Amino acid sequence: MRKQTFRLFSAILLCAILFPMSGYAVETAPRISDREIIESLTRLEEGVKANRRMIESLQTDIGSLRTDVRTDIGSLRTEITTLRSELLSFMKWGSGLILSGMLILVGFILWDRRSTVKPVRDQLMNWNGKRLIGLLLP
Repeated sequence: MRKQTFRLFSAILLCAILFPMSGYAVETAPRISDREIIESLTRLEEGVKANRRMIESLQTDIGSLRTDVRTDIGSLRTEITTLRSELLSFMKWGSGLILSGMLILVGFILWDRRSTVKPVRDQLMNWNGKRLIGLLLP
C-alpha cells in the first residue's frame, strides 16, 4: 500500500514539474503609450472636478434645507403654543360652566326642599297646635 501511494505521489509530482501549463495561461497586457496614460489621467481629473462641483452643490442644497427646516420648526412651535393656550382657555371656561351649573343645581335643591317643607309645617301647626310642632321641628 505504501509503495502504491509513493508511486502515485511521485507520478503527480513529475507531471507537475514536466508540464507546468498553468504558468503559461497568463495573458500579457498590451503596451500602453504615454499619450494614452496622460489622456486617461486628464479624464480622471475632469471626473474628480465634476464630482467636487456636485458635492459642493449638494452641500449648498443641504444648507438651504437646514434653514428651511429650522424656520418650519419655529413656526410649528409658535402654532403649538397658541393651540395650547386656546385649549387651556377652553378648559377653564368649560370647568367654570360645569361648576356654576352644579352650584345652581344645589341652590335649586335647597329652595325646593324649603318650599316642600313649609306646607307640611303649616298643616302640622293647624292640625295639632304648637306643642306638636315643638316636638317635631325645632
